[in-house]
Amino acid sequence: MLKTLGERLVKVLDKLGINQSEAAVRTGISKATISHLIRHKVENYKNSSSLADGLDVNHDWLVYGRGGILNPTVQYVPIILEYFRLRLYQSECFLEDNTHFLVTEHDYGKGMFATILDSSILICSRPDEIEYPERKTGFLLWTERRKTIINDQVQGKRVFLIHEIRKYESMPENIS
Repeated sequence: MLKTLGERLVKVLDKLGINQSEAAVRTGISKATISHLIRHKVENYKNSSSLADGLDVNHDWLVYGRGGILNPTVQYVPIILEYFRLRLYQSECFLEDNTHFLVTEHDYGKGMFATILDSSILICSRPDEIEYPERKTGFLLWTERRKTIINDQVQGKRVFLIHEIRKYESMPENIS
């Protein structure tokens, strides 16, 4: 078990495949200081935020050993329930103040959104100009009158790529 910041810093450098000099360049902290943190198995450091940010690791893990080593980049995805609201979001990036969001670590591109279909939440985005082979998650066909999953790509502004399908035992309150 890695008990100190210095020990965890060794682990980070090993995982990133970099040496202390490269860590100094990335963090703006001198090589001598980084060496001192490692050699003396220092437990805390006043500029630990700069160290974690420069190495793109989780600050809580580096300092306290809590959580995972890497900093996940999270995306906040608006949950859109009505077709009209989707069109506003897609054309003008407009969202109402009471819009709910979900979080994903994946970036599926500009204009991604989530919606509810049956007892699932779908995370979707607009397809780009390329053809997509059959997808395990399919495509969302959403018009003013219906919302359904289809297996084959069809052209049109009402067809969206489905990237994730999340199923919940019960939907969180205030969303559906």
